[in-house]
Amino acid sequence: MKRKYWELIQAMPAVDLEATVRRFEELDLDGVWVPQLHSPPFVTLAAIAMCTKKIKLGTGIALAFTRSAAETAELESRLYEKIGRLETELDWLQKKLGASH
Repeated sequence: MKRKYWELIQAMPAVDLEATVRRFEELDLDGVWVPQLHSPPFVTLAAIAMCTKKIKLGTGIALAFTRSAAETAELESRLYEKIGRLETELDWLQKKLGASH
């Protein structure tokens, strides 16, 4: 059974981000989580999507109290619509617990 490995990554200069995530793809990582530490994760996720082909993208932690629930849902929906490989922490938890939407 192939193990699925994910890595945490945060916002960084574009050149460094591109080199890092391309290396992750070469290593056959399953995905990357982008938690909200110093900035919202959505721009970093979009940048990663532009320079990768198969690696899955996850929001990690997107702080709910810094924006409205509608704004968060809209951002995640648009990213999923454009990229098709976005997972949220809620998606991951539901899979882990065997729950359905």
